[in-house]
Amino acid sequence: MQYERYILMILAEAGPVGMPVRRIALNVYNITNSLFAPLCLEKVYADVAEWLRSESQKSGGTVRKTDTRGWYRLNEQSTKVEQLMLEFIPEY
Repeated sequence: MQYERYILMILAEAGPVGMPVRRIALNVYNITNSLFAPLCLEKVYADVAEWLRSESQKSGGTVRKTDTRGWYRLNEQSTKVEQLMLEFIPEY
């Protein structure tokens, strides 16, 4: 999926509390939308929601549902998330 890296970056910044789907989709929309390649917010929302839904159902998926309905967070037990956390560390 084209938005996977953005979603994981946003959820890494959100921390262990997580974030609702609508806010994740809005952040992805703001990151990817431009003047010369406009996107439809509803399409971005549908793509993000579908990816989150399918990824959270996998046993070793990178995201997990929280106790609050419609909220997602990173799955810290996932090896892919551990590798991504190392990539997100800024280099000085």
